[in-house]
Amino acid sequence: MNEWRAGMDAFGLTEERRAGGDLWGNVEPEVLEARRASPWLEDDAAWMQMKSETAFSWPKDAPFAVALSHDVDFFRRSGPWARPGRNLALAFKAGQRKSVGFAWHLKRALRNAGVLILGKDGFWGNCRPWMEVEEKHGFVSTCFFSPGEVSWRKDFDCDLRMNDRVQVDGKSLSYADVIREVRDRGGEVGLHGSYYAAESAEVLREQKLEMESVLGGAVEAYRNHFLHYVPGVTELLLNDAGFALDSTLGYNRHVGYRTGFSFPHPLLHPLTEEPLACWELPMSLMDVPLFSPSGLHLAEEAARQKVEAMLEQTRRTGGCLTVNWHPPGDALSWKIYEYLLRRMQELGAWGTTCGNVVSHFRHSALGRRLEQSLTPTLATNQNG
Repeated sequence: MNEWRAGMDAFGLTEERRAGGDLWGNVEPEVLEARRASPWLEDDAAWMQMKSETAFSWPKDAPFAVALSHDVDFFRRSGPWARPGRNLALAFKAGQRKSVGFAWHLKRALRNAGVLILGKDGFWGNCRPWMEVEEKHGFVSTCFFSPGEVSWRKDFDCDLRMNDRVQVDGKSLSYADVIREVRDRGGEVGLHGSYYAAESAEVLREQKLEMESVLGGAVEAYRNHFLHYVPGVTELLLNDAGFALDSTLGYNRHVGYRTGFSFPHPLLHPLTEEPLACWELPMSLMDVPLFSPSGLHLAEEAARQKVEAMLEQTRRTGGCLTVNWHPPGDALSWKIYEYLLRRMQELGAWGTTCGNVVSHFRHSALGRRLEQSLTPTLATNQNG
């Protein structure tokens, strides 16, 4: 496994350090083209041999898995004007610094104001419609919720409070109520940490404790806002904070396989190269790059074809397609998500939470063997 392990060692992030990054601190596939087209490590001879020698199957004899997830960045509410006012204040501050956060918060201020004027709630901040359509197909998902308190703020961080309120089906719920409802319906609640949570142990700890206080229990799944990830730092922070999984490694403006792997895999200690207790579930398909003008900007048919191609790719390797769809979405986003769920059901995929996928794989014989092969002392002994 030496060559395969070397390729996976930094998950393509060594090149990113040399190349610099975009305004979110990430490098997109124009620089790392080989990392995008397919889960290239799954064609490696060592991995294929390991897989052929070790029995593995997904639950229900599914040919592949799909980890369904949603990043809750924005929470539109009916009620006082405090919320759009907060957004305008943040937009003004970001504008003074000529930051991209200006457009981010201005758009949200206008949307919040529109709700108050028109009295329409839509899907903003409401995970219920997404969970209902998933349940209709027999699936369940992870919702990564943004924190309510951000002590070290980037201009384009989310602006939420746990007591912000929204009308859902005629009932007034707080942001904290919505989080608890996801858990009570059988979904998984993860933390969608703010930008600097990927760099600061204190910020990450504060946000994890806040989310756990809302739930009254542990939060084990994580994805960072704007997929911000600092190689050699973020993996240690997540591991030390007690997260069981991260699903940050993906692309903001493209779809594809940033780590070269669709299966869950251990994160590695940057110095000792030992597997950490925190595993990575690479995110390969997100709505934003599919439809955004700064991404692929696909029309309906092209988006269907892209989804179909990635489902087929995952079915071929028997791995996991990790999906991230943002509430609220628009008509096109909703239509493509329904198409994705329908095709998953037709293909017999196991559609479930990020936590379920990682737990099942890491405790399987194949997952344990992968972890052993990435442990330097054990790998050396196995190689004779």
